[in-house]
Amino acid sequence: MHDVIQLETQQTHVNPVFNTLVYDGWLLRFSRGYSLSTDSVWPLRQGEIGLAAKVAYCEEQFQLQRQSSTFRLTSLGYHQSIDTYLRDSGYRTAESGVVLNRALSRTPTTALKTLPLTRWLDLCYRLNPEDVSGQRLLQEQLLSQIELPMWCAVIEADGIAVGYGRALQSGTHLYLDDLWLLPDWRRRGHGQRLLDGLQGFGQAHGATMAYLTISDANPSATAFFRQAGFSVAYPYHYRQR
Repeated sequence: MHDVIQLETQQTHVNPVFNTLVYDGWLLRFSRGYSLSTDSVWPLRQGEIGLAAKVAYCEEQFQLQRQSSTFRLTSLGYHQSIDTYLRDSGYRTAESGVVLNRALSRTPTTALKTLPLTRWLDLCYRLNPEDVSGQRLLQEQLLSQIELPMWCAVIEADGIAVGYGRALQSGTHLYLDDLWLLPDWRRRGHGQRLLDGLQGFGQAHGATMAYLTISDANPSATAFFRQAGFSVAYPYHYRQR
């Protein structure tokens, strides 16, 4: 289960928040309601305080933020007892998905155009206006905090931008996020070109593994990445009251 803790910890590095609290091995993350990932409790360590007391503390902190209490849970053994306790306390499953990963090997890559964060976000919202609609400024504020190597890339076809993606590197781990193509340009090989290009950035800087998260609500994306060589590292889900 060491890999689960490692990848969960890595994700807290590549998905920044505005405020965090650490309570007996649990990480409380707050970002003004931006997403489940950035506004939830991540139980990274089992700790020593009783479960009921820890959950009550987290609930109090989220209440102070005027947010719903949310917990991110995985296949870790001690997460099972947390999940049962939350379920019996009236928490529902808000979202579920999988973390996928693959070892990186030297393969031909696609040269991708990169943009500064602000220009890249402008392009993302122009191509996909419904992408986290209404949170443009909040998204930029969060992503601008990242100090890790980050590539904000655009893929072009016939001289026009048809999609985008983002990669961040932490040590030998390359995190992939926000991969998206215009619907009319899908199933033409551009998705693989985008993926190859993003992985190429990491390979050039010593990355040996790529990983990403996919919601169960997006089975077509899961199928694409499985076909591209990714495998399931572990499942995750969020419990929310």
